[in-house]
Amino acid sequence: MEMKEIIERCREFEIYQQRMVSDNYAEIVMYTKEIFKWSAIFNKILGDPVSPAGINPTSEDMRITKEYGGIFTAQTLYKKDFPDNTIITMFWPWQDSKRITVKVVILAK
Repeated sequence: MEMKEIIERCREFEIYQQRMVSDNYAEIVMYTKEIFKWSAIFNKILGDPVSPAGINPTSEDMRITKEYGGIFTAQTLYKKDFPDNTIITMFWPWQDSKRITVKVVILAK
């Protein structure tokens, strides 16, 4: 799976800010009111979250996300291994409860 395929699936959603999109990394700010739509897309692509919000992430979750800001208990982490890469996606809710930063990373094997 490539980044452009993932981003294309999210094009229909309202985006607050598109900070960066490259072949291996995307950072987008979405509105919390659309969390269920975004979650549904990432559930289809990556399956259920490996670390849902409210659950303490494992040391492996912390290691794999460290370079991209890490993952914490209030955040959600999706991760799936594919033959050529691993895709991780993090949902970071803002303190204003109105926005969420979405980070998508494609890690080459």
